[in-house]
Amino acid sequence: QRGASHQGRLRVFGLAAFLAAILGAGLLWLPTAIARYTASLVPDGARAEIGARLRNEVYRVTGTPCSNPAALRAISKLQDRLFPDRGVTLVVLPSALADTAHLPGGTILIGHKLVEDHETPQVLAGFLLAEDLRRNSGDPMEGVLANAGLVAALRLLTSGKLGDEALRRHAETLISAEAVPVPDTRLIASMASAGVSPAQYAYARDFSGESTLPLIEASQSVGETSPVLEDGDWIALQRICEG
Repeated sequence: QRGASHQGRLRVFGLAAFLAAILGAGLLWLPTAIARYTASLVPDGARAEIGARLRNEVYRVTGTPCSNPAALRAISKLQDRLFPDRGVTLVVLPSALADTAHLPGGTILIGHKLVEDHETPQVLAGFLLAEDLRRNSGDPMEGVLANAGLVAALRLLTSGKLGDEALRRHAETLISAEAVPVPDTRLIASMASAGVSPAQYAYARDFSGESTLPLIEASQSVGETSPVLEDGDWIALQRICEG
């Protein structure tokens, strides 16, 4: 009887452990699944409204975007050069953001040092093309909802409303988070399509070139079909935060 009782307890403990594992997996999976499902149901109008509100929250953290008139003309040329007919808007921020990030609706945010601290626009072009790959690798709204939390996602699903606090929290995370790495093969293909050599971007990421060797080697076969920007436009863009 003792043996039977012992085996019975083991079965109970085993079943309890199994159910706990299933519950734990469900708790990890559920928020992501709800964020993905809710994002798929958000209509274009609501996306635009959420994107505009999120943009305002980002500007609360970073300050108003840089807007020197001559530089804005240059950045418009850069948009046309790298993203023709792609609906991308480039915005340079005066503080907080280290490299690049993106918002729902096609806005790519640029940290001012990417514009000010490099001699040529090829470095900036590399960062922008990498961010465009991130932007197109998934629905940006999923990131908003995943960071907002399960309660906020459920509220949007049931009422169509997303609270200011959820957007504020996501804006702060967006600005401070490290960029997700982009596979070298995809980035090399994107830069080749855009006619941008990867070498200077590669050395900007790693001065030694050790961790970016595939990009450097790819530069031998990727030529520039045309300059990323003319010298005068690049000089103007580097002054975008001066006035």
